[in-house]
Amino acid sequence: MNSSNFDPWEHLPPGLTIERVPLEHCPGYTLDDTIWLDDSLTHVEQRCTLTHELVHHARGHSGHQKAGVERKVRYETALLLLPTIDYHEPDLPVWFMAEEYGVTEAVMRDRLKIEQHRHKQQTRKTQAGTNHRDADNPQNQKEQ
Repeated sequence: MNSSNFDPWEHLPPGLTIERVPLEHCPGYTLDDTIWLDDSLTHVEQRCTLTHELVHHARGHSGHQKAGVERKVRYETALLLLPTIDYHEPDLPVWFMAEEYGVTEAVMRDRLKIEQHRHKQQTRKTQAGTNHRDADNPQNQKEQ
């Protein structure tokens, strides 16, 4: 396992200001062309929070967003930071996987949700294909 190479500091658009200040209710906040990051964040937390706020900025979001928008931004953040993960070890603790991949537990949980959803979709497609093939198989058709 390893972290992605995505470095949000390399993706700052011109004119965007980053301010590190004490924030009480959230790790980061975007308002117009300024992103505020809580000054107590660890390096990993800064990387994940800045990536999240850059997604907001790229989408033209400013200020507080509705839950549905926030969820989409979280998932996009998880995909940027973790484009691929080894999902063959789903029983590993989230904190362990997060540490191994160099992301926060919240980002890791979001990425695992995406992978679980993809796995379910793939399973459904496989089952639907099997059911369709079974129905077309002459050996499975009832005699009339």
